[in-house]
Parts: sequence; structure tokens; C-alpha cells
Amino acid sequence: MNINKYIKRIFEISPVNGRESFYGKCQVLQDENDTYFLRSYDTIVASFNDKDKKVHRHWDGRTVTTSTHINAFLSRVCYDSINLNQFYKLPCDTYKF
Repeated sequence: MNINKYIKRIFEISPVNGRESFYGKCQVLQDENDTYFLRSYDTIVASFNDKDKKVHRHWDGRTVTTSTHINAFLSRVCYDSINLNQFYKLPCDTYKF
């Protein structure tokens, strides 16, 4: 499915651990409903809706790199509404575009 037809904006976020950049491997996609999706490499990992302020987990894996991406997403996009440990306790919801 072509994800790009639903997306109105794509941007990169900066790391929160002192690194300079994620070098394009971590992007945030914003749709027309103001839902932000974290894309780590080519996988939608999480989402956050700006209206209800809820974080959703969409990937059941865990790697050091993706955890770094998730941490930056939680801090920079989700207003620190939850931390990384709380994120990994969320149920995993598959998201279909």
C-alpha cells in the first residue's frame, strides 16, 4: 500500500542522547489527522495523536537503535507523556494504512 498518499509531512527528529543525527534512519510522518508515526528504518514503530495525546506501539521488537529512535520520538513529539519503559509495556497494535 502506498503510505505517501496519507502523509502530509515527513521530518526527522534529533537524538536526545548527544548524538548529532540519526542520518535519515528515523523519520516522523504526520498524516492529515495530526497523527504522528515513528518510522525506524522502514518499520512503523509507534504513533501519537496530537488530539487525544495517546501513544501507541506498533512493533513488537526491541533493538538498541530502535529504542534510541523511540526515546527521541517520546521526548520530542509526544511531550514526554510516557517514558521508554512504559512504552514497552504498551500492547502492540498493528496499524494498517
